[in-house]
Amino acid sequence: MELKSVEEMDGIKVFAFSGYVGRGSEGNADCVTGALAIQESGGSKLLLDLRGIDYEFGDGIGALWVPALAAGRKVAIVAEGGTKAALESLIEQSIPVPVFAHLEAARNALLHRQD
Repeated sequence: MELKSVEEMDGIKVFAFSGYVGRGSEGNADCVTGALAIQESGGSKLLLDLRGIDYEFGDGIGALWVPALAAGRKVAIVAEGGTKAALESLIEQSIPVPVFAHLEAARNALLHRQD
C-alpha cells in the first residue's frame, strides 16, 4: 500500500491510498509509511480514502487511525467493496470509526461532527 496523495478540503486532511495490503501480519509493514504521514500531519479532522486499496484482513491497518483518535482527532474512512466490508468487520471489534462508501458523505460527517 502506498500513500497516493494528501490534500486539504474544507479544513479536512484527505489521505488517499492505493495498492495491496498484505493479509494478517504481512500487512503491518504495508501500513507504516501511511501511518507515519498521518501522525506527522496537522489538522484535527482526517479523511482516509481507502477506495484504492485491496485489503482483506489484519489489524495493522488500524495504525492509520488509532493514533489519530488517541490524539483527539476526528477520523472518517471511505472504502468500497470487499475492502469496506473487511474494514467494517475489523472496526466493529475495535475502536469505532465511521466507514462511508462515498467521499462526500465522509466529508459532510466530519464537517458536522460536534464531539
